[in-house]
Amino acid sequence: DHWSGELLASAEACRQRGKSVGNRAGAKVRRLATRFQRNKALLSRQLEFHVLRVQQDRLETCAAKMDNLIPSVVAGGRPQSPQEPRREPSGQFLMRARRHAEGQRRQQHRLLVDQVDVFTTFLRKTADASRAPTKGEIFLSGCFCHVLAGGCVVDSVYFFRVLHKLPGDEFCEACVVNLLAACCMAFSIAIPEYKAHVVGRGLPLLSPRQASYEAMQDESRGRDMVALGAWDDTDPCPFVPVTPGGASTPGSLSTVEDPLFDTLAGTQLDAPLARYDLDQQRLV
Repeated sequence: DHWSGELLASAEACRQRGKSVGNRAGAKVRRLATRFQRNKALLSRQLEFHVLRVQQDRLETCAAKMDNLIPSVVAGGRPQSPQEPRREPSGQFLMRARRHAEGQRRQQHRLLVDQVDVFTTFLRKTADASRAPTKGEIFLSGCFCHVLAGGCVVDSVYFFRVLHKLPGDEFCEACVVNLLAACCMAFSIAIPEYKAHVVGRGLPLLSPRQASYEAMQDESRGRDMVALGAWDDTDPCPFVPVTPGGASTPGSLSTVEDPLFDTLAGTQLDAPLARYDLDQQRLV
């Protein structure tokens, strides 16, 4: 009985001590939670104050940045004197600059797509598996495909830089001259500038022509149906590329052969409203 009483007393003491420790720990946790909520509210009020301050100072900050970045002529604001012209607001100036840049980007992209379309179409039409391409063809196609693949437009400066690196004997090859004519058409190179470049280098001025029937029947020539002829200044188009279908025009080279488009163009669909003979203006 004595030992059992001591065990019960020690167990009750441990229970009381554990309860006291739990109460103190719970009180401490509540104090920490209260302190955390208080600090959180304080930081929230400080952040709200700073955000409000930034919003209130936004116009002044933008005006200061505009004065430092944009020239004073277009910085905005009222003129200092009646004789001074009214300056354009900075917002309108930036919007106009963005529209101008976007317009230039779209124009360059449209020009790039047209150049890629015409150049690749000509390469596809003149591809011949019966003969190996010449060094001049490989050089020209590699130089221009490298620039077009990078998203850049081939201009006259780059075109004549490439021609300056081209050996002079390549200007006597029919396939190379035909490729140069296609490049002039694809990249909108002025024919007088090309003529002046060739004459300035002292090279023969030749233009591609459709080969004769006897030459086309020669099996050694394969599908090469291009011949060289003398430059004719009386011809309105003296430098036009020749494709297997004949001399090409800018419209024919820029048209990609699409079997699906041809099929849809030749397909006639049923028009239910046509049987009622309704007025077209009334339907619009």
